[in-house]
Amino acid sequence: MVCFLVGICLTIMRIRVARLVCLWGLACPHYFDGRPTKPETPPMSSAERTHLAERYLDDRCEDGRYQADVLYTSEEIEFWVHKFDPANSVEDNIDIVKSILRVRYPHGVQIIESAEAFDSQCGKFWMARGMDIWGDDEFLFHELVLTAGLIVHECGHGWNYDASESDSGWYTFFLSENYTIDVRLWPGDKPRTLIYDDFFSSQVVSNVFDDTYISPGAPTSASGFVPTLDEWLQYNRSLAVAYAFHDYIRYANAIDGVLTFIWYNQRYLFRVRNMYPEVYHQMMSDRGTRKTILWLWGQSWRLLEHALEIPQLGSKASSQVGKLFQAVQNPMLLREIQRVRVADGCATQ
Repeated sequence: MVCFLVGICLTIMRIRVARLVCLWGLACPHYFDGRPTKPETPPMSSAERTHLAERYLDDRCEDGRYQADVLYTSEEIEFWVHKFDPANSVEDNIDIVKSILRVRYPHGVQIIESAEAFDSQCGKFWMARGMDIWGDDEFLFHELVLTAGLIVHECGHGWNYDASESDSGWYTFFLSENYTIDVRLWPGDKPRTLIYDDFFSSQVVSNVFDDTYISPGAPTSASGFVPTLDEWLQYNRSLAVAYAFHDYIRYANAIDGVLTFIWYNQRYLFRVRNMYPEVYHQMMSDRGTRKTILWLWGQSWRLLEHALEIPQLGSKASSQVGKLFQAVQNPMLLREIQRVRVADGCATQ
């Protein structure tokens, strides 16, 4: 089928590129994190970490209705820990990943197996990639858990992309186990380089994610708003996996990823509304776009409310998490989310 609008064709191509660049080792800052030392303290005070959902969500709207699809359970996975061996094959390891996800994050299995319905090798491919990333010395169990997050993240992209009727102008988001929504792909979508070096960028300098996602010439910087929403969803899932297995994780920067994509999306909305009001109007006229923004906002804060208690789920530079946390609370950016609520008809200014 031939794309019916050039702008939509470009959006589809950018989504394809975003799926491929991690293969080349160019666009996985969440995964190419080195081996940082575990922070000794949470990245912010207990007062800052409490009642986040109460502070940032609106019960009248889509974000306030979200219920976390994962909370940590101490249900034992020791059988699979003992079954793991650094010399395991890719096939053995993907079986272990699916088994431990069934215990602690069942939605992760749904994501992987749904993607495999379109690409039977998705789980195995990304397992092999994770073993290559972390197996330079010896592939350990906590690195298997990190790889589980990689697989859920990347197969999540694949599931959304492969199930979408993008040639007809729609992109499908599988937001949870039983919630699917279509978002319109509109011509004239603006690349996310739009927010590089904007008014807000000085609040967090040297963010490791910028060089992948928004810096001019970065591998996925030409991607527009819908692929940026998709990345937000997958980083939420990365954090969900990390939180589900935080008793086995030594380090991650999963919190950084979620806060970064909250911030990117807030800034994108601000920039487009002020510079391209006609594009902003298209975005806010689409029910799927509004609902997806609010749903992801709700998911992020529900997860963060729990994850911020776990120091090893943020970067080793805890000050970086603190800076990101402050950046997303900028009143000008918080108002962007309120504007989406107003456009959705569930709140007033």
